[in-house]
Amino acid sequence: NQLLYVIREALSNARAHSGQKEAGVTITYTESSVQAVIADQGIGFSQQNQSAHFGLGIMRERVEQVGGSLEIVSVPGSGTSVIAKLPRMPGTESMDRKRILLVDDHPLFLEGMTNLITGHKMQVVGTARNGLEAQEKARALHPDVILMDIEMPRCDGLEATRRIKAEIPDIKVVMLTVSDEEQHLFDALRSGASGYLLKSLDAAELTTLLEELLRGEISISPSLASKMLEAFTRCKAPPTQLPFTHSERAQKESGAAAASDLLTDRQMEILRMVAQGKRYKEVALQLGLAEVTVKYHMGEILARLHLSSRREAIRYIQNNQTKHVSPD
Repeated sequence: NQLLYVIREALSNARAHSGQKEAGVTITYTESSVQAVIADQGIGFSQQNQSAHFGLGIMRERVEQVGGSLEIVSVPGSGTSVIAKLPRMPGTESMDRKRILLVDDHPLFLEGMTNLITGHKMQVVGTARNGLEAQEKARALHPDVILMDIEMPRCDGLEATRRIKAEIPDIKVVMLTVSDEEQHLFDALRSGASGYLLKSLDAAELTTLLEELLRGEISISPSLASKMLEAFTRCKAPPTQLPFTHSERAQKESGAAAASDLLTDRQMEILRMVAQGKRYKEVALQLGLAEVTVKYHMGEILARLHLSSRREAIRYIQNNQTKHVSPD
């Protein structure tokens, strides 16, 4: 999938920017790797401007995610070659290395979650019964992810999250709770949580969202994502609104170009559905597309809006919802 994305993106760039009507794709294999070279004889560009050109950063990131490398060879007036080399056996970090700390004051729930997580190739390195114990275990065990309940004695999950993220910011904390209150959701995200999942999720959906989180995406239960979108659109600056990043604030205040001016109708449709909390598979099913096509469009959306992640794309459409109302 990543190699296909790079080939499509490179061909799209060649068609749009090289000034030529043809480009060549050469794919070669060895026992351990596969290499694709996408070459044109067009106008090229200078090497120092690579980072600003045509989504090259996204292509490089996708290839590196699976243990590969991307090289761009371009000289003004002499064409451009995109060289992507990937291992035949992708080198992504296996899920069984992911170390999880479970925090909940119900022993039976802890036991059930331990069985569920270990059955999906992840490792439970410890459990805690309250927020204070969670902080101690986080320092001692340094897990990759903490699944944290909210309502607990001595120190609740929100306060524990704030303290843990302040002390060990690289640990990801996901709230796993029965509370679907908007205030808890926004408080958790303000506190530094990377996700907010409901205990009412079925096992398959929970593990899928958790795996997405471990790949770097934010995880929010679909019903809560819809609530978040509604909260942002009820008024221009709701009290519970999350603070903007510097780039988001600049984009909003400067009145950046409307997404509808930069994206195709299909891309706008996909962006709205993603902002509603739908996963790529759900978007693909609803639109009658392949999941890889939806992911390709999201890559295009991120590149055209100068964003770096799906989370930023969701924030973008939320912040600009009143400007981009669907004709429906």
